Amino acid sequence: MLKIGVIKRGKYGSRLIDTLKNHSPFDVVSIEVQEDLPSFIDYPEDYIDKDLGFFRDSDLIISFALHIDLDLYIAKLCAKNNTELLIPGEENVWHSERSALVKELKKTGVTFAFPRIMCMLGEKSSPVLGEYSKLFGIPIFKCKIENGRIVSCKAIKSAPCGASYFVAKNILGCSVEEAPQQAALFAQYYPCRAPRGYNYVANEVEGIHLAGEVHKKAMEDAIKDEKR
Repeated sequence: MLKIGVIKRGKYGSRLIDTLKNHSPFDVVSIEVQEDLPSFIDYPEDYIDKDLGFFRDSDLIISFALHIDLDLYIAKLCAKNNTELLIPGEENVWHSERSALVKELKKTGVTFAFPRIMCMLGEKSSPVLGEYSKLFGIPIFKCKIENGRIVSCKAIKSAPCGASYFVAKNILGCSVEEAPQQAALFAQYYPCRAPRGYNYVANEVEGIHLAGEVHKKAMEDAIKDEKR
């Protein structure tokens, strides 16, 4: 059984922990970093204890530290303990720092994934992230259709926040024509905590809109599969 360590910060991390505990066989533990952090951290060990068995005993660390200095320090601890690392990219602060962080993460030697948003994580080939990504990441639905309407729906694979399970529960009764767009709306209403609007620095829509599109496509695919 995989042991997953989650690093929480503020509002981020708690729903993922609940989802993992309720919808997976994984053993989940967590620690928390303070919500208010300085822009630059010279001594990350003051915020995260490097001697914690948390890193040594976990197969995968999911870090919601959302701070480049802390995540680089976490990556080094993961590499030292042969632990894989997953860093969510929801917050818009990452747009300007993403390429620099990815470059530095590679230098640590850690096996990691850094999806744009957590529900855009595809299946990975590494042992631990591979096992995790079978259950969580880009959603997969299995639907049953009668008389042009969704009569049953199951999230075979879910966004780790749990939004896909919410979509599957609330999509029942929708027509096949309406279901994809409704799936997008339900994912956003869950609520999705990714930023909204448009990021003019990155020249792309924010994460909540991507989450909607991911769930829309997943529902379209499920309907196509059921009609075959």
